[in-house]
Amino acid sequence: RDAQESRGLGDVYKRQVLDRSSLPAVIFYYVMLFSLTFAGGSLKTWLTTHWGGWHSTARAGGLFILIALTVVTWQAALAAPTGYTELTLLDVGSGDAILLRSSSGKTVLIDGGPLLSPLSDALGRRLPAFQHHLDYLVIASTSAESLTALPRLVERFPPRAVLWAAPAADSRAARLLQAALTQAGSPITTALPGQTLDFGDGAKLHVTAIGQRGGVLLFEHGSFLALLPLGMDTNLSRLLQEEHSLTPVTVLLLANSGEASLNPPAWISRLTPRVILLSVAAGDRYGRPDAEILAALQGYTLLRTDVNGWIKLSTDGNQLWVEAQKP
Repeated sequence: RDAQESRGLGDVYKRQVLDRSSLPAVIFYYVMLFSLTFAGGSLKTWLTTHWGGWHSTARAGGLFILIALTVVTWQAALAAPTGYTELTLLDVGSGDAILLRSSSGKTVLIDGGPLLSPLSDALGRRLPAFQHHLDYLVIASTSAESLTALPRLVERFPPRAVLWAAPAADSRAARLLQAALTQAGSPITTALPGQTLDFGDGAKLHVTAIGQRGGVLLFEHGSFLALLPLGMDTNLSRLLQEEHSLTPVTVLLLANSGEASLNPPAWISRLTPRVILLSVAAGDRYGRPDAEILAALQGYTLLRTDVNGWIKLSTDGNQLWVEAQKP
């Protein structure tokens, strides 16, 4: 990982990169698309003139197949396991969708956000070209903001296993999702506090607590700890403030798109996160993140999807690299 620039965050590094769909892949894709759409006749004439009349159409088809294979090859190369564990906060609006990828290539989606299109597009860019499944789907909140996109998504990317780390399906979005998972044949396991999902290569996802709105998860790889209070409620917030074993953490995701009552400044200060993440839509209809939270986070490294787009954290268990879609 060259050209890494330290930002005064200890072992945290930042860099600006292109999205998973690389520039060469984008160029090849649009060459193929516009050639077929606008220049099909001209291309056939050119092929007839330069390659001879016979089988010119077949040769044109071969050219386009070659271009398509090039695009697929680039995508496969970029989506191959990197040797690092990755946590990507996807830009899906107000609501949370987190993609975990182990160093061996296992993929875990945590919640999905409210909108299908950005979620499906984000996964399509990050998964290998011929991988049409998730290894795990973890449900940590049953709110509509967390689940609305998932029933349709599992039709395209059915999970091989589901960990339901949230209350029973007591919302319409949750019931629709469970029906879709049943249709997809994805086995569902109800999680208990203290349960651990082990990826087998040093990366683990712990179910820290489960409350009325959902669960609080802790993602661990070596010395890297990311606290994900996706299902935080008032009671869980109070209990976790009294839980001293959680300090410190490397990364903290703000609960409920930065709602002040669920993100006490004193608790954040005790967790001493090096990076704070916020998933929120631009112009959130509830006015989140709350102004008092933003004021309390002065001096922290805060990355937010409405400003930075998707945010990817890569770690080898000791160091942390931070990438964002936008500066």
